[in-house]
Amino acid sequence: MDKSDTIIRFLGIVVLASSSIAAFCVSLMGYTFATGELPFGMNPLFAAKDEGHVPQPPGVKSTEAKTPRREGEAFAAKLYDEIAAEKERLAAEREKIAEQRRVLDEMAATTAKLQQEVEKKIEMVQKLFITIDAQQKENASRVATVIASADSKDGAKMLLQMEEKAAAQVIFYLPPKLTGPLFAVMLKDSDPENAKKAGRILEVVRRLSEKGSS
Repeated sequence: MDKSDTIIRFLGIVVLASSSIAAFCVSLMGYTFATGELPFGMNPLFAAKDEGHVPQPPGVKSTEAKTPRREGEAFAAKLYDEIAAEKERLAAEREKIAEQRRVLDEMAATTAKLQQEVEKKIEMVQKLFITIDAQQKENASRVATVIASADSKDGAKMLLQMEEKAAAQVIFYLPPKLTGPLFAVMLKDSDPENAKKAGRILEVVRRLSEKGSS
């Protein structure tokens, strides 16, 4: 083998080695770009300056990594407080509604009780009116019997001393043949007021007759 062949082989080996080294360096650069770290745990020869970073004293842990966690904790605490406040508000609303419902129930019970009492009183008053009406009819019948047994002048005098409605009720129980003479005596009374009262009694008798016929 001559000297030229040796040189050619040496150059081939050098080119192969250079290519291999270049490929290896390119792969290391690709790893650094992809991961942001140096391969094989190597440290950079020159550290990049971080103007915004303030070095922490020894023994003091940095809070930069905990910022997102603290923000999450603050949000969770705020959300919990809002939920607790909403629960309290809903509980107060439920209590208010329950109180209003209780008041309405009491009012309804009181109204029903008052209605029952009013109905009982109305029934009692109606019975009392019936009793009074029956008593008035009985009294009118008795007075009519007394007037029928007296003469026309005395009977007319008794009727004029009574209230107009009571006198009209008594006239209803008198025999028809006696009512004419009695009214004749009352209308011809010397006292003008008695004559006017006799006219009013006659008007009440007429209204009662119309009411009874209807």
